[in-house]
Amino acid sequence: MLDMTLSIDIATDIYPIHQGQQLTFQLVSSLRPEKGDGDEVQADRDAWRTESGDDLSADYDYVMYGKIFKYDERSAEQVTVYGSFGGLLMALTGSYRHLSKVIVGSNVYLLIR
Repeated sequence: MLDMTLSIDIATDIYPIHQGQQLTFQLVSSLRPEKGDGDEVQADRDAWRTESGDDLSADYDYVMYGKIFKYDERSAEQVTVYGSFGGLLMALTGSYRHLSKVIVGSNVYLLIR
């Protein structure tokens, strides 16, 4: 388990959550399993249109598509990545080592279960 802090807006009328609930969170550039978030390929914008239904979203309850708009280096070790998903905002703070591949301007999928 990684030591990170996540602040996120969630449409609770669509995906209700309660205080203390544990969630699994993933941030990826594509929903296609063969493309990892570390691959240096442009995110496939039609990845949600898979015919076989074997994309990553099948394993999650809540999926958002958005853009990384800010990368804040708080210290040599600690960074915060900011994303916007149709106006719902995310701030993910953690080790530079774990967030160094997140790029400002990149489109990402956020998956939660």
